[in-house]
Amino acid sequence: MHKYFSSLKYVLSISINAFIGIIVFLILLPFVLIFRQMKSKVVGENETLLLAGVETSNNMRNISAVLAESRIYKVYVHEFIENPLYKEDGFSPWVHNIRFGVWCSSDHFLIRSGKRAIRFIVFLKMLLKIDIFFFNWTVSYLPLNLDYLLIKAARKKLIVRHCGSDVRYRPLQHAIHRSFGVSQWFGAKSSPVDLAIKLYKQCFSELTAIVLSTRDHATFQYYPLVERPYIQMPLPRTVGLSLEKKLILHAPSDPSIKGTSIVIKAIQILETCRKDFEFLLLTGMPHEEVLQVLKRTTILIDQPGAVPARLATEGFASGCVVIGGNVLELHGYDDCPSIQFPDHAEKLAQILDKLLSNQEEMETLADLSYSFWLDHFSPEAYNSYFVKVLKGQARMFSRVKNHEIIMINATTVWYEKLAVRLRYGKWFEAI
Repeated sequence: MHKYFSSLKYVLSISINAFIGIIVFLILLPFVLIFRQMKSKVVGENETLLLAGVETSNNMRNISAVLAESRIYKVYVHEFIENPLYKEDGFSPWVHNIRFGVWCSSDHFLIRSGKRAIRFIVFLKMLLKIDIFFFNWTVSYLPLNLDYLLIKAARKKLIVRHCGSDVRYRPLQHAIHRSFGVSQWFGAKSSPVDLAIKLYKQCFSELTAIVLSTRDHATFQYYPLVERPYIQMPLPRTVGLSLEKKLILHAPSDPSIKGTSIVIKAIQILETCRKDFEFLLLTGMPHEEVLQVLKRTTILIDQPGAVPARLATEGFASGCVVIGGNVLELHGYDDCPSIQFPDHAEKLAQILDKLLSNQEEMETLADLSYSFWLDHFSPEAYNSYFVKVLKGQARMFSRVKNHEIIMINATTVWYEKLAVRLRYGKWFEAI
């Protein structure tokens, strides 16, 4: 009964926010259309860019730093929710950090509502000032992302960077992953509310914005999307390869979905046959502490899955040997040096044992990691990529072959089946 009322309260909250968003949108649209030409751009003036949304794995801090320090853009940042793992003052000094309306996770509902209103006032001011709106995650200024339409009506560029679980519907994404031998989302529970939210966000962003994403996220992808690389500022090269006792690091943000139980069992197996390594498990630690440990890490174990994630990217930049997601068909990098994270502890223990027994292979993989970061995720690579995004020249990806067939075969409840069929416009039958 408690679960029922909790779900009802959640749906009611969404409905109220949606109603408010629609009213505000209808009131503001005529004014935006009338005043969108008020600000004339000065010839030679740098483009203004607002990076707003929710911090995910240090992305907002890295992206804003790289774009601001390029001196091509005047960069503003509006982080909606404080992340306890990252420093408030961790943004580049070249970035204009907006603190109005930023809430803490401990804030009361009424305080959050007030800060939302403050954020919206900031948005109205920035709407005439900003040339490029860049959202990280799908949280924006108005409910239902209706501010996307106001931004488009104001003839501004709109970029939305999807970040995984904001659009990923795990029960069906598991079917896509499983077709490539990955079981990261095994056991995910079906939810009509979660499905409706993910489906709406994917559909609406595709229709209104330049979407940066990956096949690992875009469960309900329809149109081709822009490939979404990570961006990582330079890090000190690790000394881990030269240590007598090699350091194996695993630093999961959420142990329940980052394969931590597999890692722990694998280490226990490895400890029965060799003692020439040190293992360190870090979870819930400030980001800076993890980076300090990377300076002496030999082998970094990221997470199971299909793609190299944020921690893996930091491992590449540090020149570590990286174990993580590496399914070419889903991430698109044919030179990714990450070793695929296996599903079983015994297999992971075998991989670690083989690596520790071969110093030359570890050094080769470490060099490949650093080169991979330099070519794809370094500031220079990201600046080049971002220019291509704005010009419509960035590399794009389509759905995997038989995407909708794979998902319709995986549906377990009627609302999943209906969503897949309505989304893709095909009343096909399951095979």
